[in-house]
Amino acid sequence: MGIQDAYNEWSGIYDTNINLTRDLDSTLTSTCSRTSNLNHILELGCGTGKNTRFFVQIGRNVHALDFSEA
Repeated sequence: MGIQDAYNEWSGIYDTNINLTRDLDSTLTSTCSRTSNLNHILELGCGTGKNTRFFVQIGRNVHALDFSEA
């Protein structure tokens, strides 16, 4: 199974399963960027959009891309 296929399969439970690395990433991203007001944000590897929801609150133009369709 390729990486893209693995992420497509994982996407259904990605936001709900226990994943300490993912949760720490989300906490740090929101803590470090909380006071920012940015014109442009490019999020590569956005996955299910867990951080994208935060980025649209602090950025005027947000582009989120991921190679996994799911």
